[in-house]
Amino acid sequence: MKAVLAGISLIGGLGLAGCSGLPNEPVSGEISTVTAMECGQLDVQLVPHEEGVLLQAGTEEYLLAPTRSASGARYALPVDPSTWFWSSGERALLETGGRRWPECVMAGGLTEPFSAQGNEPFWRVSVADDKLRVEELDGQALVADVRVVNKTSSGRTLVGDNTDQSVEVAVARQLCRDSMSGMPHPYQVRLTLNGDVRNGCGGDPALLLRGVEWTVEAIDGSAVLADSRVNLTFLADNRVAGKASCNNFMGGYELSGEGLAFSQTATTLMACAPALMQQEDRFLKLLAEVARFDFDARGKLVLQTADGRTLTAQSRQTLGR
Repeated sequence: MKAVLAGISLIGGLGLAGCSGLPNEPVSGEISTVTAMECGQLDVQLVPHEEGVLLQAGTEEYLLAPTRSASGARYALPVDPSTWFWSSGERALLETGGRRWPECVMAGGLTEPFSAQGNEPFWRVSVADDKLRVEELDGQALVADVRVVNKTSSGRTLVGDNTDQSVEVAVARQLCRDSMSGMPHPYQVRLTLNGDVRNGCGGDPALLLRGVEWTVEAIDGSAVLADSRVNLTFLADNRVAGKASCNNFMGGYELSGEGLAFSQTATTLMACAPALMQQEDRFLKLLAEVARFDFDARGKLVLQTADGRTLTAQSRQTLGR
């Protein structure tokens, strides 16, 4: 589940290596070791180079040169200053051609503010500004200083300091469905509070959607036409854009506590072969009725309407559009 710019040359075919086994040192100042980061569903690898850093995503590679920065480490593409990467600590920002990607974190890291919750009994955890907060159904809250005690390429373990209670939060980067609503989340979370273990889900569900291009393979159970192109990309500010078959489309999307909805879809006005236009009409009508999303056993995105009709899409790792 983990998605070229004009004037950019690719620099070979190293490809994107898997995250497991990569060094997990924080990115700070000059990038001196191979570093894996996650920008939503986009997997990025940074490889030190004599001229700066080689940024790899999918099959694309960009050689970025160091540039001035008031803090952290900043690298930019010499032929396109609107393509740059900036990092500080375990977090980073990435833009390509002026397009801002989801905030990047070290492999296994957490975007902040981070929150998680579980049911029966209800509990909620939030992490922000070096503080860990635990809330329970009775309204009681525990606030402690947060400290990371374990880091791996797939998650983090946090503990609360300066409190008379024992609290540990173990977070793993793995698909998790809320036990009541079924809403997918990017992290499985285990809260241990004074020896009492509770399981739940955490992270922003939008992180499961953003960072990749979703190529639609089936519309209401029927495969898309051969040689046709139907895709969608979830962008910043709750925007969505893509190819509907013949025309490009754009619109908005909204995530609620229990589902996903699309709104205000507009398209260009090209005319194509009747079969393509019919497919486009089916796609856009079904998209407008989507009520929730999930993933199948192969990691494909499944957009589902209230009456069970579906759009199925495969992720594509790319920095292009």
